Amino acid sequence: MEFACLKTLSGHDHNVSSVSFMPSGDHLLSASRDKTIKMWEVSTGFCVETFRGHTEWVRVVKPNHDGSMIASCSNDNTVRVWTTSNKECKFVLNDHEHVVQCIAWGVQRVHMETNQILLDDKQTAANGDSSIKSEGSRMNGFHLLASGSRDRTIRLWDTNTGVCLFNLVANFIV
Repeated sequence: MEFACLKTLSGHDHNVSSVSFMPSGDHLLSASRDKTIKMWEVSTGFCVETFRGHTEWVRVVKPNHDGSMIASCSNDNTVRVWTTSNKECKFVLNDHEHVVQCIAWGVQRVHMETNQILLDDKQTAANGDSSIKSEGSRMNGFHLLASGSRDRTIRLWDTNTGVCLFNLVANFIV
């Protein structure tokens, strides 16, 4: 079986570190050490948008399940959530203390489990523990994003609000 290159997409000024198709399949996203994210039209190979905002190498870019948002992570210790309809940065999530190396969008099962935990926390808060803050009643759809960092944490974000819901810390070195 032979394979042939159909198109070469040129436009980044440095290495490409990540590529992801949009769910519709008509666009491709790329992340680069040139600190940008590009959106390419698959049928023509043309760059239709360049997303700027990261101040260091963009390691990963991924669209959410319906393509309404994309997330990116970078050596600048941030995760950015972009709205694809207006091509603007919706949130800069900057709680990590080191390079953010990976991101993953949640799936429906994760949302159901997280909603239950948040609702349980909300009930605990209603019973007198004001230190617990929760947006459980507002969580719906596929709006959870996980990020992993060299600071040895995994953070779970609500991309409706930009709030970090959980911070999972690794207290050991393998």
